[in-house]
Amino acid sequence: MLNNFLLAADKPAILHGASGELLVSVILIIGMLAGVTAKKLKLPVLTGQIIAGILVGPYMLNLIGHTEEKNLTAVTSFAIGLIALTVGSHLNFQKLHNSFNRNLLIAVGESSCAFIAVFFALEYFNPMDFSEQTRLAAHLLISSLACSTSPATVLHVIKEKNAKGNLVRTLLIVVALDNIICLLVFESVRAVARQKLSGASLLTTALPGLISFFSSIIVGFIVAKCFEYCLKFLEKRQGPSHFRRTSHTLVFTLLVASIMITNGLCDYMAMVTAELPQKLTPLPIMANLVLGLCLTNFAIFKNEMLEQFEVLEQFIFTVFFTLAGMHLDLRTINQQTITSALIYLVAMAGGKMIGATFGAMAGRCTPRTTLNIGSMLLVQAGMTIALLVVI
Repeated sequence: MLNNFLLAADKPAILHGASGELLVSVILIIGMLAGVTAKKLKLPVLTGQIIAGILVGPYMLNLIGHTEEKNLTAVTSFAIGLIALTVGSHLNFQKLHNSFNRNLLIAVGESSCAFIAVFFALEYFNPMDFSEQTRLAAHLLISSLACSTSPATVLHVIKEKNAKGNLVRTLLIVVALDNIICLLVFESVRAVARQKLSGASLLTTALPGLISFFSSIIVGFIVAKCFEYCLKFLEKRQGPSHFRRTSHTLVFTLLVASIMITNGLCDYMAMVTAELPQKLTPLPIMANLVLGLCLTNFAIFKNEMLEQFEVLEQFIFTVFFTLAGMHLDLRTINQQTITSALIYLVAMAGGKMIGATFGAMAGRCTPRTTLNIGSMLLVQAGMTIALLVVI
């Protein structure tokens, strides 16, 4: 019965051939209405938006199909870039110097425990029936994804509830550190997996990951320096008083341009070096995180920059989570995928909560932070999806 209901995915969508502007408008309106409905039902706004995305997606009502989704790749890339930049902007060194050690303990504790718990659970049950040849490599790669935490979901809920305080500050810093650790673990594990499958030396298989990681940092740093140079140049040309009056507009324009340039540079470098023996594949999510980190610590008018996030976030979050629901392929849901997902989720949740709790205790965090921080790090989406594409 479910398969008959999902036949719509093979037919042209209702909005087949529609322009990108119309598609974004429709998604924005549907996401906004779904968010309002979810709020009235005492549900998180993002839950309503994801459900709405599933309903209008290619496997249900087929309002927007796979072809139309591909036309919105740039919107999704920009959304992930803005989310990564926002998370990086919370790594302010002046504010971190007193709390960095305890935040790092939480991030390392929950990431390592989640990785270990998922790996041993997958090795014991082998729910996806991998062969002996690929089993270890596949389980290592999947386990590395358990280290990540979705910055988009965390930021969305914080904005929706207008949450503030020490726990929220700790959460945002841990999420940023968490995803940096995830990238390091992922690249390390990917090198080991390649070595196991190909039989090549570990150095040969580790080199592409290291180059990818450091090239992402370089791209984010270069764009941030260009952003800062542009602001200083405009301030010098216009004069301090006139520049102050127009700074919000200029910062907003440069911020949007910086995210697009960062994403574009990452894609361009991957394309240009595709034929080389060692190609560069910088990750846009990491590059934008570094961009946010550099801007919040070194750029002038960083306070004005942080204010600009408020203008963009509501629009971006609505589109991003509605699109996330549309991407869910309902045809892949069967007993094996449900069992695999449950094993992964239980192991990941247990590992994260235990690791975060012990990390918070070791860092002598407040009882409230120690009790709640683990459960607040369970959400996964953007980073996990981005790394799955890399695999």
